[in-house]
Amino acid sequence: MPVTGGASSGSHWDDIQPGRNVTITFRAYERGEWRKLDTVSVNASDPREAQKLADHYARAEGQNAQFYNCALRKVSVNQCVRAVIDDGTFTILMSLGRELAVTQQLVASVARLFKGVIANTASAMDDKVS
Repeated sequence: MPVTGGASSGSHWDDIQPGRNVTITFRAYERGEWRKLDTVSVNASDPREAQKLADHYARAEGQNAQFYNCALRKVSVNQCVRAVIDDGTFTILMSLGRELAVTQQLVASVARLFKGVIANTASAMDDKVS
């Protein structure tokens, strides 16, 4: 099944080169922290292997995986891979067994998780532009 979704127009993530390899990380929120479950390296324009992994989590018996973007907005299994490529975090956030209750603590945990990722990627993009 193809991964579809619109790129976030106007962001510097639109500059991701079509043939570029990226590493997609799957993290689940458990006991107050984001635990890394899997990583997969894919071509940014053909992320089928990451989509297969997302589909696996969605279908796994007893998991009831729910997928979220970096803003903790729920996204469908069919959109989650494209969403994290478009937002430049390359990290799929999940809850297993139930939906996440978006609290200040949860928002802060996501901010901490992505602080280094976004700063490092933005710096690399600035270097590319300079």
